[in-house]
Amino acid sequence: MLIVLCTDAITYANESIKESLIESLKKLNEQGIDILFVTNGSKPIWFDSSFQGTNIKFVQAGFFSTARQQSNFLPAVADYYKIQTYEIIVLAVKPEDLQMGKNGKGVVVEAGWIKNRHIQGKGIKATTPDDFVRIIQLVSTWTGGWYWVANQEKFSIQVLSDLSSHNKPIKQRTFSKFLTKIVKEGGPTLNSILATTSQS
Repeated sequence: MLIVLCTDAITYANESIKESLIESLKKLNEQGIDILFVTNGSKPIWFDSSFQGTNIKFVQAGFFSTARQQSNFLPAVADYYKIQTYEIIVLAVKPEDLQMGKNGKGVVVEAGWIKNRHIQGKGIKATTPDDFVRIIQLVSTWTGGWYWVANQEKFSIQVLSDLSSHNKPIKQRTFSKFLTKIVKEGGPTLNSILATTSQS
C-alpha cells in the first residue's frame, strides 16, 4: 500500500498548474493510490468541488491526535493504515511539509513547480505534476525490497532490480520495464529511482 500525503499543494499552485495537479492526483487515485489531504485547520473551500466523485480524503491532523509537524505524526498515520512510514510519500510545498516528512521518516517529494526557496533541494524533486505522477507510479510498482543484497565487511551492495524479464514474476517484469525506460530516457524522471531507493 502507498499513501500520498498533501497539505497545501493546491492552495500554493498558480492557476496554470492547479488544474493539472488536481487531474494528476485524481489519476493516481484511480490507479489505486490513496491520497490524503491533511492540515491542522479546517477543510479548504475548494476541496469538495475539486475531488467530488473520488476516494481522495481530507483529514484534520487532530484525527491522529498530534500536529502534523511532530515526529509522531507519520507513525500515527502509518499505524492507522497498517503500513510503514516509508510507504508514505509527502508532497512538499513549504517547510512544514519537510518537517512532517523528515521527522516522521516518510519519503519527501518536492513540488518543484512551486519554486519555494525554503524547500528547494531538500527532497526528491518533481518538476511538474506529470513528473510527480511518474515518480509515484514507479514507487507503487516496487515490490518493497532489494532484488539482491551482498554484505561484506567494508561495503554492501543492494540491487534494485534484475532488468531481464526471463522467468520473472509479472510484478518484477513490470517494474524492470518501467525502470529500464526511465534510465534510458534520463531527465527528471530519474528522481523516481531516488524515491524508490529512499523507501528501503
